Amino acid sequence: MRGDEESERGEGRLYREPGSRFWWMAYYDHGREIRQSTRETDQKRAKKVLKRRIADVLRGDHIPKEHKVTLADLVAMVETDYKVHRRRSEGTITYPPGPSEGAAR
Repeated sequence: MRGDEESERGEGRLYREPGSRFWWMAYYDHGREIRQSTRETDQKRAKKVLKRRIADVLRGDHIPKEHKVTLADLVAMVETDYKVHRRRSEGTITYPPGPSEGAAR
């Protein structure tokens, strides 16, 4: 991507990691550089992946380290959703589960 084609600031960049057959992307989210594999071997397809990811960041849909979300994080998200939408069954959410709820039968 560098060289012949100059990229604009904020567009991210594609590069090759030594020993990898995939194109890698680097972009910024809230001032932190994030580098990830596009899992694409074709540069044009990798560019599309990068553009989608940057669009996600700009919309606020990108979750940094989304592969590291814990069960506690997910339960907190559900609890927040229940509170915001005033669901009547909010009291049924318990985490960690009690001794009888989590026991194998």
